[in-house]
Amino acid sequence: MSVKYSNEQAVKAAKAIIDKEVDEKDKEAAKDYRSRILSVANNIRTALADGKIEDATEELNELLRTLDKEAMRLQFGVRFDAKTEHPPLLGEEIDEEVMETVAEACAVLGLNAPIGYTGRMFQRWGFMMGMIRQVNEVKKIGTGGFEALAEMNHLQCSAEYIVYHKAQEYGEEVTQHLGKGCMERIEEVLKQHKAI
Repeated sequence: MSVKYSNEQAVKAAKAIIDKEVDEKDKEAAKDYRSRILSVANNIRTALADGKIEDATEELNELLRTLDKEAMRLQFGVRFDAKTEHPPLLGEEIDEEVMETVAEACAVLGLNAPIGYTGRMFQRWGFMMGMIRQVNEVKKIGTGGFEALAEMNHLQCSAEYIVYHKAQEYGEEVTQHLGKGCMERIEEVLKQHKAI
């Protein structure tokens, strides 16, 4: 991105990469495509942060979310019929919804994708169960990524927030995977931060 970059140009660049046709079974092509998606998204965000683009339109924000989601899909092989070791806890639709939230959290935290243990956990367990496993012991709750997301006013992307709300909706399907006292602690930290 050079000296000045209009919303229209940013929208055009985002749409061009989203609309690009890629052989989804070619791992190298997929890896390259993901790299290019991240590059376009990062360039647009940098230009916004540097004031080279006026305030982003809702269309541009939506396209950035789409870029994040596509990069996450490619990272975890969702588009290539890759299967997690364990089936998605609440089904594929919920897993995809949680994946989109993880993509948003990564964008907020300046990460291209979940890394290290967290990334491997999502690959093994899927996104919903991965979130549960991040808060399945009292000592894990309200730490790490939660603190960073709280500072940025994005607690809706935290494992605590997602697990709390899915537990309200699905009850024991979620809570049976949590250790003793976890739901109480999750509720406590979310209330402390006025997230519920």
